[in-house]
Amino acid sequence: MKKNIIVFYALSLSLVFCDVYEDRFLIYIKNSVHDFKIDSKTGLTNQQKINRLLKDVESDSIFQWLPNARPADRDGDVYLNR
Repeated sequence: MKKNIIVFYALSLSLVFCDVYEDRFLIYIKNSVHDFKIDSKTGLTNQQKINRLLKDVESDSIFQWLPNARPADRDGDVYLNR
């Protein structure tokens, strides 16, 4: 019983202090997408589907979420440098 209370308390704290943004979302680029690029002048990518999504949500910019992630950094099957 005490263990359940501790777990509940820890989860509650993490929800209270987590960052929530209503003006952004994450896009994961699969490993099968080769040569993904972002044009720094236009803010668009070389992927038309992503560009349409960016225009649909009236996005101002797109950038790499974890700029210091190395190509080998991953969480399970998700590579963090993409």
